Amino acid sequence: MQDRGDFAHGKFFGVIEGEDFTLAIREFGEQGRELIDEFVVHGFVTGNAATGVFICAVIVLEKIDGELLLPLNGFKPLTDLGKTQPGCFGKFLFCGSAAGIVLYGFRLTLTEVAAVGLPAIVVDSIIVCGTIFLGVFLGKLMKIDKDTALITSTGSAICGAAAVLGAEPVIKCEGHKTAIAVSTVVIFGTIAMFLYPIMYRSGVLSSLSDTQVAIYTGSTLHEVAHVAGAGNAMDPTDTLGIAGTATITKMIRVMLLAPVLVIMSFALAGRKKLSADGTTTKSKITIPWFAFGFIGIICLNSLLQYLFDAPTVKEIPLNGAIEYIDTFMLTMAMTALGTDTSIDKFKQAGAKPFVLAFGLFIWLLLGGYLLVKYLVPLMA
Repeated sequence: MQDRGDFAHGKFFGVIEGEDFTLAIREFGEQGRELIDEFVVHGFVTGNAATGVFICAVIVLEKIDGELLLPLNGFKPLTDLGKTQPGCFGKFLFCGSAAGIVLYGFRLTLTEVAAVGLPAIVVDSIIVCGTIFLGVFLGKLMKIDKDTALITSTGSAICGAAAVLGAEPVIKCEGHKTAIAVSTVVIFGTIAMFLYPIMYRSGVLSSLSDTQVAIYTGSTLHEVAHVAGAGNAMDPTDTLGIAGTATITKMIRVMLLAPVLVIMSFALAGRKKLSADGTTTKSKITIPWFAFGFIGIICLNSLLQYLFDAPTVKEIPLNGAIEYIDTFMLTMAMTALGTDTSIDKFKQAGAKPFVLAFGLFIWLLLGGYLLVKYLVPLMA
């Protein structure tokens, strides 16, 4: 398998060298279904990054001029491999998510944190801690398994899918539970992204100042993209400072991912878990070293901003390219996650994880509003 897999890798790059990428993938696909299958499977087993590029291209370019590029059943070996080697996608998922979390640090500098000030830091801290503890408590009341409740709460509390992927190696939950957590973040985060501008335009948030609206948006919406979308909808030119302050508030919340993962790793150490062979084992402390890398990158980014005298993060050299790579790596991590997920597993989990996520959404919506309205003025 490995020799054939290596041959498949070589053949693939032989095709794309000097050719249009779209035509290259089409030509490669026409050279044999078996070769493609072995290329994909071999890449996942060895953690070869080229496989990620290939799969991503297939997903994006699935149809060209209305013609199916590659039949989806061409990925059947991935399903078979998942059954015979359940953990084979772990390396691919962990490497992609860990590297993605580390590179996420290039989106923030300490200068921006200082500019927003204490109110955003305090509100973010309360929201993160409150959401995680509330999620675990509600999960217990609803009799949801602890892993699902914790990873869903972590995603809602910090930075959506990135937080879920970061917490996955610490919590050590099954892939389909991670996928469910990601889906809850996407659903309710997208709803909130459209809801907040409507609330702002209709006057529901009229009792809040522009700064309070920004902190409210940044401290309660799930994803960075959700915050950026809602902030730009409320303040397209950032003349009121809502869009910019909301994004920085959100990035401060993202910074809290590192200490949360470290605390979580110690809190979960020693708990008993049922392994695949039916035996009970105690969890060991899993230090999320990538979380320290994330903080280190923030410090490095702050130094680069100073050295290049860049007014904003976006104007630091190569920042845009790094952000693009980071987004790609997180996307590929979620692609690897999807290979271990099926509709049957979603059905097995039932509606409870989504009810839990809805409860956390209400807490963020109402609890966040009350925190910002009454707590921020006290620290002004």
